[in-house]
Amino acid sequence: MTEFDADRQAELAPFFPGDSEAARQMRCLDWEQTPVGRPAFWPDHLRVAVRLCLSSHLPMLLFWGPDFIQFYNTPYLSFVGAADSLALGRSPQDSSPFWHPIEPLVRQVFATGQAAESDAVLLRLEQPLSAETVYVQYTFAPLLAADGRTVDGVWGQCAAVPKPPANRPNRPKSPRRRRLSRPTPSGPEQTTIEQLAASQFRSMADTAPVLIWMSGVDMQCNYFNQPWLDFTGRSLQQELGHGWTGRIHPDDRPHCLDTYQAACHAREKFVIEYRLQRHDGEYRWLLDTGVPRFGPAGEFLGYIGSCVDITERKRIEQERQQTEATMRQREADLRLITNTVPVLISFIDTDQRYRFNNQRYEEWFGRPASEIYGKTLWEVLGEPAYEAIRPYVERVLAGEQVMFESKISYKHCGVRDIYAIYVPQLDSQGQVQGFVALVNDVSNLKQVESALRESEERLRVAQLAAKIGAWDWEIPTNRVFWTEENYTLYGMDRATPPSYQVWLSTVIEADRAATERSLWESLRQRQTHLNLEFRICHPMDGIRWLSCRGQIFYDAQGCPQRASGVFIDITDRKQTELISQEREQRLGLATAAARLGVFEWDAQTDQAIWENQRMYDILGHTEADGTLSKTQFVEEVIHPDDRALFEERLRFGMQPGNSVHVICRIRRRDNQRWRWVEINGQFTLAPDLTPLRLVGVVGDITDRKQVEADLRLSALQLQRSNERFEQAAAAVNCLIYDWDVEKDLVFRTEGLTRILGYSLNEIPFESAWWRSLIHPDDLPGVLAQSQAMLEGSDRYTTEYRVRHKDGHDVYVQDQGIVTRDAEGRWLRVVGSTVDISDRKRAEAEREQLLSREQWAREQAETANRIKDEFLAVLSHELRSPLNPILGWTQLLKSGRLDGAAAHRALETIERNAKLQTQLIEDLLDISRILQGKLVLHENPVDLKTTITAALETVRLAAEVKKIQIQTHLEAFPSMVFGDATRLQQVIWNLLTNAVKFTPEGGRIAVRLSQAGRLVQIQVEDNGKGINPEFLPYVFEYFRQEDSATTRRFGGLGLGLAIVRYLTELHGGTVQVASPGEGLGSTFTVSLPLMFETEADAEPTARAIVPDRAPDALAGLRVLVVDDDDDTRELVIWLLQKAGATVLSAASATEALTIAAESSLDLLISDVGMPEMDGYMLVRRIKDQRPHQTIGAIALTAYAAEGDAQQAIAAGFHQHLAKPIDPDTLITVILDLIQRIEESR
Repeated sequence: MTEFDADRQAELAPFFPGDSEAARQMRCLDWEQTPVGRPAFWPDHLRVAVRLCLSSHLPMLLFWGPDFIQFYNTPYLSFVGAADSLALGRSPQDSSPFWHPIEPLVRQVFATGQAAESDAVLLRLEQPLSAETVYVQYTFAPLLAADGRTVDGVWGQCAAVPKPPANRPNRPKSPRRRRLSRPTPSGPEQTTIEQLAASQFRSMADTAPVLIWMSGVDMQCNYFNQPWLDFTGRSLQQELGHGWTGRIHPDDRPHCLDTYQAACHAREKFVIEYRLQRHDGEYRWLLDTGVPRFGPAGEFLGYIGSCVDITERKRIEQERQQTEATMRQREADLRLITNTVPVLISFIDTDQRYRFNNQRYEEWFGRPASEIYGKTLWEVLGEPAYEAIRPYVERVLAGEQVMFESKISYKHCGVRDIYAIYVPQLDSQGQVQGFVALVNDVSNLKQVESALRESEERLRVAQLAAKIGAWDWEIPTNRVFWTEENYTLYGMDRATPPSYQVWLSTVIEADRAATERSLWESLRQRQTHLNLEFRICHPMDGIRWLSCRGQIFYDAQGCPQRASGVFIDITDRKQTELISQEREQRLGLATAAARLGVFEWDAQTDQAIWENQRMYDILGHTEADGTLSKTQFVEEVIHPDDRALFEERLRFGMQPGNSVHVICRIRRRDNQRWRWVEINGQFTLAPDLTPLRLVGVVGDITDRKQVEADLRLSALQLQRSNERFEQAAAAVNCLIYDWDVEKDLVFRTEGLTRILGYSLNEIPFESAWWRSLIHPDDLPGVLAQSQAMLEGSDRYTTEYRVRHKDGHDVYVQDQGIVTRDAEGRWLRVVGSTVDISDRKRAEAEREQLLSREQWAREQAETANRIKDEFLAVLSHELRSPLNPILGWTQLLKSGRLDGAAAHRALETIERNAKLQTQLIEDLLDISRILQGKLVLHENPVDLKTTITAALETVRLAAEVKKIQIQTHLEAFPSMVFGDATRLQQVIWNLLTNAVKFTPEGGRIAVRLSQAGRLVQIQVEDNGKGINPEFLPYVFEYFRQEDSATTRRFGGLGLGLAIVRYLTELHGGTVQVASPGEGLGSTFTVSLPLMFETEADAEPTARAIVPDRAPDALAGLRVLVVDDDDDTRELVIWLLQKAGATVLSAASATEALTIAAESSLDLLISDVGMPEMDGYMLVRRIKDQRPHQTIGAIALTAYAAEGDAQQAIAAGFHQHLAKPIDPDTLITVILDLIQRIEESR
């Protein structure tokens, strides 16, 4: 069995509680070396079973597991008296002599799970003082697992029984085996047997020396033997059922009944101790053992129990427990006493083994008790140390007390100086039982002695250096001895013999009487220490302070015999104390003036001293209330929310180099109001840095806190005001500045960044920096404003430009107020600078808008004038052709004209009608141009062909004025991409203009040439020319150089405007040049050329009217629809002259009727007609099956570009505007019929 150290025993204590021998053996056993392992890993029911076993007062066993691991309690150990052979924690199969008689029964209980009882077994019990052979009876019960079926162990209980009769046959080892070994009787035989058995049982029970009871399955008692009834003094009827429970002691009744009921439910044996009231009223302790009864078939019948009076045993146990407790207490007291003695105390027996040692022993060797107790001297001390003390050990074991001092080298604690006393312990016969060893470690003392000698030497040297004089006074003889240093201290002649009177005479007269009185008072009061302070008059150094310190020695009667000590010059200390006192006085005045409380707190005792009245005032205490400890101060005074802070700051102040500073709230004692205080202090630390005391001051700062709160509120309000100010300044893009004129320091707000882009940390504070940014042109005005302020103006407002960080100028408005001193000098200028660039730009834009508006008004007035002039000219130009038309028409109607005159009349009518038609066409073109609706029908066009066609158009007019037209057409591919009709219109307008303004007999030149990728057409004349002032306006709408009623040349002034627009629409340009009036003019049109890759299509030549046969429309059936009779008849006549068959209708309704009855090739219809317009008519006709592919031409006075698009969208193939040229009409019809035929 391995012994454990104290730590391991402490670990096992919860599993094996108590001071019993069995519990101690279990705590000392190394369970890791056993089959069950460490108790911490045991099943719960095993740990409970072991504890129950240890707590039982009956001899009990426990066998665990298939190896029958054995446990037992102290009663069992005491019963058998053979602990060495009990195999604790092991299987008893090979080592225990008690195992073999009970093995079969234990195995049976393991196998069946049924309780069993053995026969009387003869065993030899080894008691401490003797051995005896007794009969023992064992009772075993199963220990079940948590499932209630598996048997994990077996309980066992034993008791000594009388010797069985010699002729008594061996009975079975269990009721179960007994029942199985005999046949079971039945019927009357069974009844008779049972009655006989019952009678015999009652006879034996009534004569038994124990109290016996029985109960049924209902747990109610149905039998008590006579000894029971004699004990209680009650009848059987009174005890039956639960009547007996009333005699149980009230303190034991709940436990007793609970145990009984629990055992009944589990069908288990139980053992319980309780007190039962005897017939004389005395409560007696009973040991009640109950065993379940079972019938032949194993059915539960109830319990049978026996009670033994154990009152005397309980008394003995109680006395024993008290004795043991007393012994344990005495041992504890002894150990406590020996542990408090700073000496190594031990007891060593005659085998030189340790049987006792105090705690100092363990500490000195650094080993636990388990490594000392029971060990030999040489095992603990080591061989060298043992050999050193061996002679002394032999002497003490021989009965001699030994004392010695030696330097010994120990096994565990090195070389030590010891002083030892060995005292032998003798028994009553005088035999040595061992010895008590008292060992005192004097190593430190030896070191102290050595250090003392060294110290004395150093002291002597120090006295020489520090001029400390030693003295010795024999009081009865009044003889004085002192060292040489005293002559130096007192400034006396070394020839002067020392004496009491000589010394007293050196003390100044003011201190002499008091000093002598103090000296003799110390002697009278038999004080052992002398401490005097006095002044002397040194011959050289004047007044000096000396301290006389010494020891006074008395005889047995208390009479002073001798005194010795030293004189020390304490002048410097006294001066320091004086300075310190003055400082303390000043500090007191300062703390009083500052209304500070002064305190001192002893950190070791938690006691506080309040040094002044202010401390009491701050806390609302009176002196009668007393002071507060730190604990009271924290828990009763400090605000709960501030306690953690106070403790933290206190701990911080305990660290070296730190101080205590904390601001917290306290509650006054007198009025329970909270006040703010500020605590400052400094800790005094011991050499090992342990806090000793805290000295500090406390000030009531409630008013300051209120002021701080007011300041914070004011600061917050100021901050919010500043924020609102900054927001307002930011909103108006404003810079606020404050200029200290004397220091020339300017403080500016963040508005500077928004206005000029500079951050505040990158600009100087001087005012010159701002002046350097002012625009040079504005600087004189700003300086003039400054001069005005110098002359007395207190406010100023000025506008100027300053340079932004990125270089552009910013317009600002500067406003400010000047503060002056009494002499009128500038002290401060506060103002604001606002960015007014947007306002300045708005003003400039307003001026520009005003200028533009004036210009626009002038242009509008000019346009109105031009419009009025244009309308006048238009009225003139429209009316002028009507006059010859109407005049000649009336003459023709009169019939008075001959053939030549009639032909002339018709030519005049035709010429003026064409002129009026051209005027209308120009107006329509201008309308399309102004509306952006003029559309080109672009194809490759040969300009030579176009120029030739235009020349043919104006040739007749030129010949009338005898104007010579010269053409110079260069030989090159003159193809352009455009609208042939519109290009011909451009050239025709230029030629018409040249013919108009060229006088009779004049000259016109037309040139076609190539200029790089352009083709140029020039029309040059030697006519009227153009005034240079009017030259820029030649191509504008409605502009004529002469619009007066006296002008020589007609026209609307639209031709050249149309020329420019059509040329630009083709991607070209038109220019005019004229040397002046009367010098002619030259118009040049430039157009982009087409090259061979672009000219795949045939040149458009429809601008030239081809020759055709008179019956070009022969075989063509045409329906003409127009609500205007004149127009309808004219078209009918033209078509019939060209060979067409013509049908006509005056309305759309009539046209639908004709179309339904006729076969038609072409429809020519007006658009604007009543009831149904031409758009709807063409849709209705094309809805008719025979006419879905009929050709359709819209002939209408609606000549706008949109009208043509609408007509095409309605179903017309061509749109012709009235009036129509007859040749053009025939040409369009032929072209349309050709395209329709080709599409088929």
